[in-house]
Amino acid sequence: NGRVVYVGTTDLTGKLIVIEHGYGLKSWYSHLNEISVSVGDTVTTGQSIGKTGSTGFIAATGINMGMTVFNVPVCPYPLWDNGVEMYFD
Repeated sequence: NGRVVYVGTTDLTGKLIVIEHGYGLKSWYSHLNEISVSVGDTVTTGQSIGKTGSTGFIAATGINMGMTVFNVPVCPYPLWDNGVEMYFD
């Protein structure tokens, strides 16, 4: 769960959503084709926030997902290995 803190477009990431989850944790979703949330929206686990695409600097349709803690990049893979599910549409 979290709050949408950024929705926009950059040359590198294409259409981008950033969600703040508390305790300094943010998740970043880039290269989206469609965005269905706005800054300030509260989102819940499993809710669709957009659709994958090929915007920005990417060669094929897909999504890049990243996480930061206090703006320091962290690897999400240990979360997946421990049962935290990510939903991509």
